[in-house]
Amino acid sequence: MGEKLKLYCFITGKGDDKDWSNELRNINEQEAWEKAFQKKIETNDKWKEIYNNWNSGKWGQINSKVGLNGCIIWIKKKEKFKPTINNKVENAHAKKIVDEIERKLKEERIQNIDEIIILVHAYDGIDQKVTTTYKAINQIPVKWIGYTTARGIKEDEPIWMVKLVIEAIYSCNKLSNLCNELYKALREAEKKTEATERIKNFSLLKHRIAHLFLPLDIDLQGIGEVEGKKVKIKENNKEIEKDAQVAYLEEVLKAKNKNYKQKLADLWYSVTGRDFDGKVNDWEIPKAQDDWKKLVNENKAIIDLIKESGKQNKVKDLWEILLNLCGIRYNSQKPFENKFSVINSPILGFMCLMDKKIGKDMIEKGDVEEILNYFSKLNDKKGWEVKGANPEKIKSFHDWFCALNDCMDRLREELKEERSK
Repeated sequence: MGEKLKLYCFITGKGDDKDWSNELRNINEQEAWEKAFQKKIETNDKWKEIYNNWNSGKWGQINSKVGLNGCIIWIKKKEKFKPTINNKVENAHAKKIVDEIERKLKEERIQNIDEIIILVHAYDGIDQKVTTTYKAINQIPVKWIGYTTARGIKEDEPIWMVKLVIEAIYSCNKLSNLCNELYKALREAEKKTEATERIKNFSLLKHRIAHLFLPLDIDLQGIGEVEGKKVKIKENNKEIEKDAQVAYLEEVLKAKNKNYKQKLADLWYSVTGRDFDGKVNDWEIPKAQDDWKKLVNENKAIIDLIKESGKQNKVKDLWEILLNLCGIRYNSQKPFENKFSVINSPILGFMCLMDKKIGKDMIEKGDVEEILNYFSKLNDKKGWEVKGANPEKIKSFHDWFCALNDCMDRLREELKEERSK
């Protein structure tokens, strides 16, 4: 039966031809391909052969001539690839692609194919509906890979898939190994694309987490800056002089929809992807808000992004710092095991204190001092120590907020894909 082969099908950009059946050997991104080819053909005879055959549209001849351990065909689509409409697989282009591949298999009598890899120049168009509906062609498993322009490379470089193919061809010692080299390169490209998406999702989550606590951080710093000052306010239709810190705190606490424990619940869900039930020191633990859960579920919790990266060992220390800052108990032997619980941590105690002050009829100077000095009075005025955090000794809410942001920044850097040497 012979060696099993891979069939690569490149679906390139919008074309000008009207007849689909005549488009198999054309490549739309011609200018980018031309520029990329020209960089190599002057110094490499093997590259000249590839270029000459590509330029005359003879990929079929190349396959049979050099005995590639795989086949490559090209389909140039005429319109933007949109495989789904209203979440239903009913767009004609997805089916046309499959039909053209089936026709080519029959026409060229291509046999012994054990996998078909379809590369489509429209990454967002390849969704689960398409990959599920067209998961096999002639009972051959199909792998859909979406790609787009300038993903993960400089914007002035050629289309990254073109660059990837060129490098795979240029680097392989024997032309007969091209498909194997291309297969490896595509798998590596998938990993890089997934890493890029992970960092994008992590950055979005970090940004939203920061905005959970930024208003409170600004307000508390503002309260600290007006120490010793007086302000004139109207109270019971009379203008009176009042301590500026007390007046500022009153404004902060009477704002609508204040629930400081809720902010922690949203943070916990962002980190672990789960809610926590029960009470801590008679305080009810709320669940994350539905819209916040939707955000996290769409972009994945931090623990899931770490697990997907496979870098648990590399970021273990930073992950434990993050859990400690959040007041989450974990198994020190297996910190990524989904057996977390909320503890009576300083940050939870502080948020409970803020919620308690909301319900108070009259705010006094002592309330201001209790809030501003909460962290600094812990552990005989040494503050809350979180080893490895920056800062390690937390003596204010601002210190905690900075430590949280710093930890997430370092985590994001560690999760970024390693640059090739």
